[in-house]
Amino acid sequence: VLGEWLPASEDVPPTPDDRPPALKSLPTNEKRGGSHVAGMKVLVVDDDFRNVFPLSALLERVNVETLSAGNGNQGIQLLSQSPDVDLVLVDIMMPGMDGYATMRAMRELPSGTDVPLVAVTAKVEAGERQRCIEAGASGYVPKPVDAAQLLDVLGEWYPPVTSVGQGEPQVVHAGSVGSDRQAVRSA
Repeated sequence: VLGEWLPASEDVPPTPDDRPPALKSLPTNEKRGGSHVAGMKVLVVDDDFRNVFPLSALLERVNVETLSAGNGNQGIQLLSQSPDVDLVLVDIMMPGMDGYATMRAMRELPSGTDVPLVAVTAKVEAGERQRCIEAGASGYVPKPVDAAQLLDVLGEWYPPVTSVGQGEPQVVHAGSVGSDRQAVRSA
């Protein structure tokens, strides 16, 4: 569904009225268009190429580098080999190792303790968001994925910011923040 519409230009995203009803977005901030996430490196873990392709196409269109893994084990391996990944999008319903198990295993990796993991799922049962958080998710995006909402969720985590003494916040690369990453987001 995400691939059904992509902005014709990075500078002019479609208005909510231009979107099919299933893609009506939640209210978003002024960061529309994706420029606020340019430079990110995102790992997409999903077993269905019909999901990976439009997600990757959207992210690459706003200058986000993407890596993809076709299952949980591949995602874990890629994250362990790529400490510069800024965020991981994890499908929940995958065969073999599902998204819950994938996120738990990623959190055990040295490079996975602080990287934001965002669950992407079509499951809408009550308590699904909480199950994802308990499995290690930092965020949750329901399917069908709304492009503007996805970019806003990514923007919540990028660029990573840390507070340095009494001065201004310092922007640092995700791979260099360490365990203080989540604690300083609100600084």
